[in-house]
Amino acid sequence: MSFFPKTLIRDIFYIILIFFSISFGVFAEGKSFVYYIEWKEVKGSRGYVVEVRKSVPTQELILEKKVSENEIEFSLEAGSYDYRIAALNR
Repeated sequence: MSFFPKTLIRDIFYIILIFFSISFGVFAEGKSFVYYIEWKEVKGSRGYVVEVRKSVPTQELILEKKVSENEIEFSLEAGSYDYRIAALNR
């Protein structure tokens, strides 16, 4: 027989679990991460344009870069982003 009721132990466990879930999300905020994107080469292209935008709510353009290879590496703060890559033929 336990000194504490099972429901109290369960409730404390859930509170600790929620605290750590929220804490890790807060600690990631403001940190930069290195992203590496690689895609299939488009034959005959003279390069590529890579666009990175915030996913929500404003679709703000974060990065727009012309590259000659079918890969790119860059740093961004933690978050949700949309990527667009276009082949250049001129």
